[in-house]
Amino acid sequence: MVSALARRANTGDKRIKPSIRRLFGFGHKKASVDLPSSIGMLTANKVFTMSNEQLIQDHTIYPLFHPFISEAQATKVFTAMINGRGSGIHLTAGIMASVVRHKQNLKLCPGCVYDDYTDYGEPYWHINHQLPGMLVCSKHFDKLISYCSVCGVELTVHNESSLPLCPSHCRYGHDLAGQAVKMHDDKAQLLSCGITRVYELGRSGALNHRNFHQVFQHRLIQLGLCSSKGRVEQAQVFQMFNRFYSSELLSSIGVPSPIGVESWLVCILRVPRRSFHPLLHILVILCLWQDVDRFMDDYTNVKERNTSMYKRCSPVQRRTGRSGGNRVDWGKRDKNIARSINNAILELRSSLEKPDRLTVLKIGKRINQLALLERHLDKMPLSKAILDMNIESIEQNQIRKIEWAINTLILDGHVPVRWRVLRKAGIRVLASIEIDTYVDSKINEATVKIVA
Repeated sequence: MVSALARRANTGDKRIKPSIRRLFGFGHKKASVDLPSSIGMLTANKVFTMSNEQLIQDHTIYPLFHPFISEAQATKVFTAMINGRGSGIHLTAGIMASVVRHKQNLKLCPGCVYDDYTDYGEPYWHINHQLPGMLVCSKHFDKLISYCSVCGVELTVHNESSLPLCPSHCRYGHDLAGQAVKMHDDKAQLLSCGITRVYELGRSGALNHRNFHQVFQHRLIQLGLCSSKGRVEQAQVFQMFNRFYSSELLSSIGVPSPIGVESWLVCILRVPRRSFHPLLHILVILCLWQDVDRFMDDYTNVKERNTSMYKRCSPVQRRTGRSGGNRVDWGKRDKNIARSINNAILELRSSLEKPDRLTVLKIGKRINQLALLERHLDKMPLSKAILDMNIESIEQNQIRKIEWAINTLILDGHVPVRWRVLRKAGIRVLASIEIDTYVDSKINEATVKIVA
């Protein structure tokens, strides 16, 4: 949104107050990067033709905050972004009271600057680069920059007196597209990809704060860090977290290292009494699961289990109960479910599209029997055996994705170079060193065949 407003403001009269008045209808306004206000004025003045809702969902970072605040907070923030003048939005969203200190410097990726200039003739500010905690572009894995690496000058001054266009050169003429530096910190890459993924999930409406505590507790129990009664082994959690993230990484994203019995890490794992910054939740998710999609598998299971329990305990369910009292023929049901599972696996493996990871969640949803597989798989040995033989680890799925990407690129007439293979496969972070080696070996093998 900042890019679009800057482009409008930098045409005609370039003085900031007349430009702001032309865009918003009044003269005193700061174009906030994260949670901007007065969006209703922009649509009313025909600055944008899309709806208020679409502007907020697609061009602000509101979708990152929405899943981590209450519905009452979310409604107040959403309304204030449309009709308000900016006061109170960050306070309502919990940003002002958060321990996270997010810098408002606009950031860019040199690789994206090059791509934008090639595709559109000019670069623009990417919303995902401005998300709190982002250090790396999740597309190119280039380090995000807010200063010219040659002369050290700040790329923009984002304040009340400016609406900055995304530059292709610094003010002294140094080319920003040529300043790409790969970030080799695996945790920084993992974090930036995780933030981007959660933002995407927020836009799709797939997350809801009401289930987070139960999902965290479920995972801690799996890891042996929480008792069945909910007592968390805080000392061990601290050790795990501090081994996973360095203090330097936390400092670089504006998050204090958790210390003491009332630290943010202790509080976020308790029954929620207040909201926490999305970045804190994402740090915990990646520490416990190492992958947002693995977290989503558990999240979906807990959510569906809660929905199922609610239906079973509802007054209507209690009144009607079961009808007929017929016993289930588990042997017959096992054969039918096993046949459906086998067909689903064959369809997924033979698909020409990018390979989905084979999980109980994926297969259960495909055959519309997820609840049955979650609750009664122990009564269906044939179905369980087929699942055990076919369920994929992240590494196994990445191998299939890599092979698919290489074959697809060759069929499309492209040389299967490493960056192109990983982009096609949709792999942001490789699961292990072995997979890293596997990528290179498959690319070399394919290249030899092409040359031959």
